[in-house]
Amino acid sequence: MNERQEQILDYIIREHVKTSEPVGSEAVVNNLGLNLSPATVRLEMARLEKEGYIYQPHTSAGRIPRDKGYRWFVSSVDDDKSKLTQKDEKVLKKRLTSFQDSEKIIKQAADLLSELTYCTALATLSSSDIYFHGITNIMRQPEFEKKPTILGFADLIDHLNEVLRELPPVEKEIVYIGEKSPYLKKAGCSMIMSPYQLKEREGVLGLIGPTRMHYERNIPLLEFVTSYFDEF
Repeated sequence: MNERQEQILDYIIREHVKTSEPVGSEAVVNNLGLNLSPATVRLEMARLEKEGYIYQPHTSAGRIPRDKGYRWFVSSVDDDKSKLTQKDEKVLKKRLTSFQDSEKIIKQAADLLSELTYCTALATLSSSDIYFHGITNIMRQPEFEKKPTILGFADLIDHLNEVLRELPPVEKEIVYIGEKSPYLKKAGCSMIMSPYQLKEREGVLGLIGPTRMHYERNIPLLEFVTSYFDEF
């Protein structure tokens, strides 16, 4: 991609994350600040579509990011854009220090992550014991108004142990987007995973949300929690 295409793709992804709606060339021209005609933007969008970064859900609609587009976005988000807000940091520190028992701290962390991200949070407590919270949060997302997506998500939760076993060991924070797992793909979901160590316990904390999730905020939230565990 050239720089102009990157700017257009970045805008399409950010706007779609915010609105859940397809993004058209007029919106790009009016809001991105590039001195380009709608026809030029449409041409660049057609090139991005040909390369598999975006697609047009139906004729005359704008474009929506594909998994490849989201993967590009995640890899392109630099550290300056991914810092935790002071408000989030204050909330997390206050709530996480209200417990002494390590299992309660881990569960509280999952609850908080779900509350702050509107995703489903999970925590492995042992090889077969998985705690998760926030299914209602994810069901409020517009993607889950359709029955096939709801059934796909239910299938993902039913097979969560299997999904985690099939993934490589989580040695550092990693993002799985859609097609990396058939269960994630069917549910239209992505999963952010990060290893944790807290006192005598170690495992994985994660977030499951629509592929349209707010990666730029969710990744640093998860990073902060797993790093903060080291202080206990």
